[in-house]
Amino acid sequence: MPNLLPYLTEISLAVIAIVCVAVLVKWHNNPTNTFDLTDTLLGPDGKVSLYKIGQASALIVSTWAFIIMVQKDKMTEYYFYGYMGIWSGVNLAKNIFGKAADGSTSKT
Repeated sequence: MPNLLPYLTEISLAVIAIVCVAVLVKWHNNPTNTFDLTDTLLGPDGKVSLYKIGQASALIVSTWAFIIMVQKDKMTEYYFYGYMGIWSGVNLAKNIFGKAADGSTSKT
């Protein structure tokens, strides 16, 4: 039997990701719930939004990398600043310019 101990971090993150996806799918399939997974990918016009797909993909990949770096004790404040700057910078730019990349206007 192979030694899986060195891969425990990756295995545990994969299990957590699978459980999270399973919960989201269960919520999506529940007819009494208003949660809809397609809202995470569709723009205000009901069409697939490249902006929203990019945001969701970047969030998943960067958060996964962030967790791995913390667990392997490689996290520095510069990585943290970059991570937070990217996610807060998008919303800040959206509020400053008043228009999202997907064409919708900001009302806040």
